[in-house]
Amino acid sequence: MLLGAETSQFINMRLTEYGYFLNLSKDLVTGLHSSVSSLWESILATHTATSEPGSVEWLVHPGGKAILDVFKEQTPPLTDHDLRHSLTVMREKGNMVSATLVFVLELMMEEHSKSRACLVGPGPGIELKFLSIYKVV
Repeated sequence: MLLGAETSQFINMRLTEYGYFLNLSKDLVTGLHSSVSSLWESILATHTATSEPGSVEWLVHPGGKAILDVFKEQTPPLTDHDLRHSLTVMREKGNMVSATLVFVLELMMEEHSKSRACLVGPGPGIELKFLSIYKVV
């Protein structure tokens, strides 16, 4: 899901002598909310078997509380339980940029709950990627 050219300055990362500096604009959440809201029914139909959010595990990149709140404000919403892996990683480790999703995935795999999950994370440029994944035993 491309968030639009107007969002190109919402996420800035630059390399400094101390490491990477990441800046998330306060406008990122507004752009993300309107984009997700307009496509939420389609997202659910594509990535859940029943169009019910609780039918799959949700592995959302925890870029911050406001970003996770975007998914809690949809209809039907994701709950704290749906976002538990993302919330745990955000609380315990923070935003580690791309690697953050690996830690969220690890928590889901340790739990051994549902066999289907939807992984949500940033893509190249200002995009949001949704990926259905399945556990194979």
